[in-house]
Amino acid sequence: MGAVEKPGVFDVTGQKTVLDLLAMAGGLKEEAGPSLFLIRRPSEEVEFSEREKKESAEKTPETYVISLEELLVKGDFRLNQPLNHGDVINIPVSGKIFVGGQVIRPGGFPMKGKRITVSQAVTLAEGLKPDASGSEAKIFRETGTEREILSVDVYAIQKGENQDPYLKENDILIIPKSGTKAFFLGVLDTLKGVMGFGVSLGTL
Repeated sequence: MGAVEKPGVFDVTGQKTVLDLLAMAGGLKEEAGPSLFLIRRPSEEVEFSEREKKESAEKTPETYVISLEELLVKGDFRLNQPLNHGDVINIPVSGKIFVGGQVIRPGGFPMKGKRITVSQAVTLAEGLKPDASGSEAKIFRETGTEREILSVDVYAIQKGENQDPYLKENDILIIPKSGTKAFFLGVLDTLKGVMGFGVSLGTL
């Protein structure tokens, strides 16, 4: 299930592996995230007492997280797990990062299972507007119940003077107008959880 071309239930014969099932499902979609989740129900024994049956039913499934980059790109076949009857493979879609403010094309951009830096995010938004203040850019990041605000200097990054930090899923990168010294944090409350807010971001 998830970001594969042909999700569904597959009847198989013989021992199959994660890669076998990915091939049967037609491979990954473009928006596939970086991780594969293998969900396996508790093992079953041939004979159970009534108490053991009840305890077994209360057990939670085991979940294994497999890096698709390590498996598919780097070829770490130790991650190519053999599958058991009833196993579930789930590949969630990739998350997004958001770019707003004084950029040419503000909006949300899928990560597609890749790591995206600040400069790459600006490129996805087709660059800065002439009145942008790239030295005063901010990254708004939700960390649990807290909101983290990080300052970044896009100009220094583009010149190679500062490191180009990676953005995390659901990060919001905002580039203010030149001379702007304050950010209106209240706008983030209206954007939280909204996927298509490119127009409103562009007005900041």
